[in-house]
Amino acid sequence: MCIRDRERAADHPSPEGYAPGEHHFPHDYAATPDSVARHWFSDAEMDRSLDFLARSQEEDGGWPVTWRQWAPGTALESRPMVTIEALRTLRAYGRPL
Repeated sequence: MCIRDRERAADHPSPEGYAPGEHHFPHDYAATPDSVARHWFSDAEMDRSLDFLARSQEEDGGWPVTWRQWAPGTALESRPMVTIEALRTLRAYGRPL
């Protein structure tokens, strides 16, 4: 399920099998401006999504793993890639890092 606006995420419960609060946003589908999926979203929707992505950075500089974590090592192993993907997406859209 794609939530176009972070502010409306609470109005859309996560589907069965997903982690609580696990949603997909425009930047998840259109990680670069030249992505085919970029045309699915307006400029305003992408801007809000990228603003949310930038605000999601945690104090230690990384981004959180937002999917279900079946074992304690899931976040530990996945968080570096999630952080790299967030940085790549923000850079692709010319956002400050």
